[in-house]
Amino acid sequence: MDEAEAGGGRKAETVARAARRVLRGLVDWGALEETGARGVYRAAAARAVDNPPLALWAARAVLPADFGGSRSASVLLRGPRCSRSRTPAAAC
Repeated sequence: MDEAEAGGGRKAETVARAARRVLRGLVDWGALEETGARGVYRAAAARAVDNPPLALWAARAVLPADFGGSRSASVLLRGPRCSRSRTPAAAC
């Protein structure tokens, strides 16, 4: 095995290890749930956000990431990120 092949294997393992840590964090935060199979996850149940400051913070974070700056509250709430948390429209 030459040096390039050895380096590629180390990089692949580094990426795999980082991915496992990210997935573990999503499980710890309640966004994903483990299934019975190793390395297989499913989306966790949506949760209602009844804290208006938190819902507003989330909306402000999602706008630039998904829409480039501005959209109506109804469009934002139908988006994939907000619909999972069932953010109340009154919070936006």
